[in-house]
Amino acid sequence: MKLKPKITIADHFAVISYRTEEVGHGRHEIRNYLMLSDIPERLDPDSIWSELNSVGMVESVRKVDGKTTVETRYFISSIENNAKQFANSVRSHWGIENLLHWILDVALREDDCRRGKDNAPQNCALLRQIAVNLLTKEKCVKRGIKNKQFLAAMDDNYLARVLGLV
Repeated sequence: MKLKPKITIADHFAVISYRTEEVGHGRHEIRNYLMLSDIPERLDPDSIWSELNSVGMVESVRKVDGKTTVETRYFISSIENNAKQFANSVRSHWGIENLLHWILDVALREDDCRRGKDNAPQNCALLRQIAVNLLTKEKCVKRGIKNKQFLAAMDDNYLARVLGLV
Protein backbone atom coordinates (compact mmCIF):
# COMPACT_ATOMS: atom_id res chain seq x y z
CA MET A 1 0.00 0.00 0.00
CA LYS A 2 1.44 3.31 -1.09
CA LEU A 3 0.91 6.31 1.19
CA LYS A 4 0.13 9.69 -0.30
CA PRO A 5 2.45 12.44 0.85
CA LYS A 6 0.86 14.70 3.42
CA ILE A 7 0.27 18.13 1.90
CA THR A 8 0.12 20.97 4.37
CA ILE A 9 -1.17 24.48 3.95
CA ALA A 10 2.44 25.66 4.07
CA ASP A 11 3.03 23.87 0.73
CA HIS A 12 0.63 26.31 -0.98
CA PHE A 13 1.01 29.60 0.89
CA ALA A 14 3.56 31.60 2.82
CA VAL A 15 2.47 31.19 6.45
CA ILE A 16 3.38 33.96 8.87
CA SER A 17 2.31 34.24 12.50
CA TYR A 18 2.46 36.86 15.23
CA ARG A 19 1.32 36.81 18.86
CA THR A 20 0.43 39.49 21.38
CA GLU A 21 -0.35 39.20 25.05
CA GLU A 22 -1.97 41.87 27.21
CA VAL A 23 -2.83 41.96 30.89
CA GLY A 24 -4.95 44.74 32.30
CA HIS A 25 -8.44 45.90 33.28
CA GLY A 26 -9.01 42.58 35.06
CA ARG A 27 -8.37 40.43 32.02
CA HIS A 28 -5.59 38.49 30.34
CA GLU A 29 -5.79 38.40 26.55
CA ILE A 30 -3.68 36.47 24.06
CA ARG A 31 -4.11 37.15 20.36
CA ASN A 32 -2.67 34.75 17.80
CA TYR A 33 -2.46 36.15 14.27
CA LEU A 34 -2.00 33.77 11.35
CA MET A 35 -1.54 35.11 7.86
CA LEU A 36 -1.51 33.19 4.59
CA SER A 37 0.26 35.14 1.85
CA ASP A 38 1.26 34.47 -1.75
CA ILE A 39 -2.36 33.73 -2.60
CA PRO A 40 -2.52 31.76 -5.85
CA GLU A 41 -4.58 33.25 -8.65
CA ARG A 42 -6.80 30.19 -8.69
CA LEU A 43 -8.42 31.39 -5.46
CA ASP A 44 -9.65 34.53 -7.22
CA PRO A 45 -9.64 33.71 -10.95
CA ASP A 46 -12.06 36.53 -11.83
CA SER A 47 -10.01 39.12 -9.90
CA ILE A 48 -12.99 40.16 -7.82
CA TRP A 49 -10.55 41.21 -5.10
CA SER A 50 -7.87 42.85 -7.22
CA GLU A 51 -5.73 43.74 -4.21
CA LEU A 52 -6.04 40.37 -2.45
CA ASN A 53 -2.61 39.42 -1.15
CA SER A 54 -3.39 37.53 2.03
CA VAL A 55 -5.97 35.85 4.20
CA GLY A 56 -5.71 36.32 7.93
CA MET A 57 -7.08 34.76 11.06
CA VAL A 58 -7.12 36.16 14.58
CA GLU A 59 -7.71 33.92 17.54
CA SER A 60 -8.42 35.87 20.73
CA VAL A 61 -8.20 34.00 24.01
CA ARG A 62 -9.57 36.05 26.93
CA LYS A 63 -9.43 35.12 30.59
CA VAL A 64 -11.66 37.21 32.85
CA ASP A 65 -12.48 36.22 36.42
CA GLY A 66 -11.32 32.65 35.81
CA LYS A 67 -13.53 32.25 32.74
CA THR A 68 -11.86 31.67 29.35
CA THR A 69 -13.47 32.58 26.02
CA VAL A 70 -12.06 32.03 22.55
CA GLU A 71 -13.09 34.03 19.49
CA THR A 72 -11.84 33.48 15.95
CA ARG A 73 -12.19 36.08 13.18
CA TYR A 74 -11.13 35.91 9.53
CA PHE A 75 -10.02 38.70 7.18
CA ILE A 76 -8.95 39.22 3.59
CA SER A 77 -6.21 41.76 3.12
CA SER A 78 -3.93 43.59 0.71
CA ILE A 79 -1.01 43.26 3.18
CA GLU A 80 1.82 41.01 2.03
CA ASN A 81 4.00 38.85 4.31
CA ASN A 82 3.78 41.04 7.41
CA ALA A 83 1.81 39.54 10.29
CA LYS A 84 2.73 42.37 12.66
CA GLN A 85 1.29 44.95 10.24
CA PHE A 86 -1.78 42.72 9.84
CA ALA A 87 -2.16 42.65 13.65
CA ASN A 88 -1.87 46.45 13.86
CA SER A 89 -4.44 46.88 11.08
CA VAL A 90 -6.93 44.59 12.83
CA ARG A 91 -6.45 46.39 16.15
CA SER A 92 -6.81 49.85 14.62
CA HIS A 93 -9.97 48.72 12.79
CA TRP A 94 -11.55 47.86 16.13
CA GLY A 95 -10.40 51.21 17.50
CA ILE A 96 -12.37 52.92 14.73
CA GLU A 97 -15.41 50.74 15.50
CA ASN A 98 -15.17 51.61 19.20
CA LEU A 99 -14.79 55.32 18.42
CA LEU A 100 -17.87 55.25 16.19
CA HIS A 101 -19.86 53.54 18.94
CA TRP A 102 -18.65 56.14 21.45
CA ILE A 103 -19.75 58.99 19.15
CA LEU A 104 -23.13 57.33 18.57
CA ASP A 105 -23.63 56.82 22.28
CA VAL A 106 -22.34 60.15 23.61
CA ALA A 107 -23.37 62.57 20.86
CA LEU A 108 -26.55 60.87 19.64
CA ARG A 109 -27.46 58.99 22.86
CA GLU A 110 -27.91 55.71 21.02
CA ASP A 111 -28.02 53.60 24.19
CA ASP A 112 -30.95 55.66 25.49
CA CYS A 113 -33.06 54.90 22.40
CA ARG A 114 -35.84 52.43 23.23
CA ARG A 115 -37.44 51.98 19.83
CA GLY A 116 -38.02 48.24 19.79
CA LYS A 117 -40.83 47.42 17.39
CA ASP A 118 -40.35 45.75 14.00
CA ASN A 119 -37.45 47.32 12.06
CA ALA A 120 -37.30 50.51 14.15
CA PRO A 121 -34.00 49.71 15.94
CA GLN A 122 -32.15 48.98 12.69
CA ASN A 123 -33.68 51.96 10.90
CA CYS A 124 -32.81 54.36 13.72
CA ALA A 125 -29.26 52.98 13.95
CA LEU A 126 -28.80 53.48 10.21
CA LEU A 127 -30.11 57.06 10.37
CA ARG A 128 -27.77 57.86 13.28
CA GLN A 129 -24.77 56.48 11.35
CA ILE A 130 -25.72 58.55 8.30
CA ALA A 131 -26.02 61.63 10.53
CA VAL A 132 -22.58 61.04 12.04
CA ASN A 133 -21.05 60.58 8.57
CA LEU A 134 -22.65 63.77 7.23
CA LEU A 135 -21.69 65.83 10.29
CA THR A 136 -18.11 64.48 10.20
CA LYS A 137 -17.80 65.24 6.48
CA GLU A 138 -18.89 68.88 6.96
CA LYS A 139 -15.67 70.83 7.60
CA CYS A 140 -16.80 74.50 7.54
CA VAL A 141 -17.61 74.53 11.25
CA LYS A 142 -14.84 73.38 13.60
CA ARG A 143 -16.94 71.81 16.35
CA GLY A 144 -17.71 68.36 17.72
CA ILE A 145 -20.49 66.16 16.41
CA LYS A 146 -22.86 67.05 19.25
CA ASN A 147 -22.40 70.80 18.65
CA LYS A 148 -22.75 70.40 14.89
CA GLN A 149 -25.96 68.44 15.47
CA PHE A 150 -27.32 71.25 17.66
CA LEU A 151 -26.29 73.88 15.09
CA ALA A 152 -28.01 71.94 12.29
CA ALA A 153 -31.19 71.79 14.40
CA MET A 154 -31.09 75.58 14.97
CA ASP A 155 -29.90 76.85 11.57
CA ASP A 156 -31.62 75.70 8.37
CA ASN A 157 -28.77 77.04 6.22
CA TYR A 158 -26.22 74.96 8.11
CA LEU A 159 -28.52 71.92 7.92
CA ALA A 160 -28.73 72.37 4.13
CA ARG A 161 -24.90 72.51 3.98
CA VAL A 162 -24.59 69.32 6.05
CA LEU A 163 -27.09 67.54 3.79
CA GLY A 164 -25.17 68.70 0.71
CA LEU A 165 -28.05 70.76 -0.63
CA VAL A 166 -25.96 73.93 -0.87
